Amino acid sequence: MKFLPSYKKTYSLSVLLILLFLGGEVYLEIMNYLQPCLLTYLERIIFLVLGIVFFIARAHSQTPFTKKLANISIIFISLLGVFTAGRHVFLQHYPTTAFGSAAVGVYPELIRIGKLIGEAYLGTAQCSVINVSFWDISLETWALILFVLFTIIGFWQQHRETFTE
Repeated sequence: MKFLPSYKKTYSLSVLLILLFLGGEVYLEIMNYLQPCLLTYLERIIFLVLGIVFFIARAHSQTPFTKKLANISIIFISLLGVFTAGRHVFLQHYPTTAFGSAAVGVYPELIRIGKLIGEAYLGTAQCSVINVSFWDISLETWALILFVLFTIIGFWQQHRETFTE
């Protein structure tokens, strides 16, 4: 189909979308003097890793094996992002009274990284607050929407039949 973008254009647009989202999120954080919770930091790390994979796939997706490897990586990382952002959105809509003890002020070097990530997924009171919204949708919900979109892109790229430059 001629109206579908090529692999490289799709990967390039995905990198651009990730950079725009992360740049906008950091800008809003700085301008509003916000202190994001650990789940927000995890989402940003996942977005950065996903952007790196998209960039590498854009630069080196020449053989069927490398395309398949890149798309499987994109799907896996995007699903991890869906889980993380979904947990964050869940905590915003259904805050509980029993929160974990993880906080941004805790020094990460003093705590094992596994325990820190585990406590981040438990959530804190800070994660249940909606600080900034864009078009009446919280940034965490936008992150969830983008992760779902990137998962769909990964599946779509995996099952394309023709290679168009």
